[in-house]
Amino acid sequence: DVPQTPQAVAEVAGGIQRVTAAPVVITCGAEGAVYFDGATALVAMPPRVKTASAVGSGDSFLAGLLIALE
Repeated sequence: DVPQTPQAVAEVAGGIQRVTAAPVVITCGAEGAVYFDGATALVAMPPRVKTASAVGSGDSFLAGLLIALE
């Protein structure tokens, strides 16, 4: 089953984090993203916008995340 809510995605992220001991980020498209590092769980909800194309969205998200972590 694919998680359908931010809370369910956060539970999946927690499971991955327990196995890897690394911070986990899961993107959920228009439903936002979840971050979990073992102590902190964050859910980021994007603003609703008119979408012309979702091409490159994941790449853009990853680039922004990597710059923010730098």
